[in-house]
Amino acid sequence: MFTGGRGTASLAETFIAHPQIELFLLVNAYDDGLSTGRLRRFIPGLLGPSDIRKNIVNLLPDTDEAGRALKRLLEYRFPTTLNAENANLILSGLYNTELDREKSGLQPQFWNDLESVSYKQARYIESQVLSFLAYWQQEYKKGKNFDFEDCSFGNIIFSGAFLRLGSDFNQTITDLENEFNSAGRVVNVTQGENYVLVGLKSDGTYLRDEAEIVSPQNSQVMEDIYLLENYLSESEIQNLNNCIDLESKKKFLIKKNREPHISIVAQSILDTADLIIFGPGTQHSSLYPSYLTLGVGEAISNNQIAEKVFIANTHKDHEIQGESIISLCHKLHYYLNRKGEIKLSQEKLVTRYF
Repeated sequence: MFTGGRGTASLAETFIAHPQIELFLLVNAYDDGLSTGRLRRFIPGLLGPSDIRKNIVNLLPDTDEAGRALKRLLEYRFPTTLNAENANLILSGLYNTELDREKSGLQPQFWNDLESVSYKQARYIESQVLSFLAYWQQEYKKGKNFDFEDCSFGNIIFSGAFLRLGSDFNQTITDLENEFNSAGRVVNVTQGENYVLVGLKSDGTYLRDEAEIVSPQNSQVMEDIYLLENYLSESEIQNLNNCIDLESKKKFLIKKNREPHISIVAQSILDTADLIIFGPGTQHSSLYPSYLTLGVGEAISNNQIAEKVFIANTHKDHEIQGESIISLCHKLHYYLNRKGEIKLSQEKLVTRYF
């Protein structure tokens, strides 16, 4: 099932309740809002961990208090008042009995949950946090700080594992799933290329990152999305704005566009799946970028056994205000064919529409 962060949560929970179903959630990791964006700017090569984290949480068993505590920990957000000095004390002393937890500024539930997870998972959490802390302290000495305000604790754990594993994003996902006993698997669609997502609307408005794509905006249709090596500089944005018409702006961005490659695991899943679902979600950030990946359309088309189901959104997110179900279906095929780069028949890509 192709998914974003939470758009397919109820479907995923239903599927994993059936032991005969082996569920794989295919995700891209271009999200860059809030603490995710700060972490991506702070750690070179890091893609966005938030959608990965949300899906792992959805797949964690919660039949006992240890499981429920782990889910809460991964979703816990630090208070907006947390400064760097206090963050250092908290993260370096998660399991230090001498730390005054009442003065930490964190909710008592956070500390209770830390004590409720299994011993093995507690040691794993501590190890990843210390890995992140060591990197942060190293960068802090260079004058580069990280803002912990409203940061997801689960994203800190993910980032620490990423640093410990030599900046291998896809291996980091596997590492977390193995340690936390996920009931299904979350798979990055790509090989981990650290691209950034931008958008262009039909009125020429440039959306400079993924956060702007999912934010409130005018009702003009999203003309197209692009994956870039890096965010445009202010001078590049000025050059883009100086383009005389929409086609000139598109040509400007096409020159900078990059195409990620499908990961080996995602390729294998799509080759052999019995059912492929194009899930609901924020289409232009969570789903269409996944379909643009080199090899995704071909793998889906070549699988002649699978039922292939498109599920439309039941309400309009910010980035599809000017869209209809028909136009979203057209865009699905447009991106699976990598904007016309390849020619795959609609019948081989989707068999049912909801």
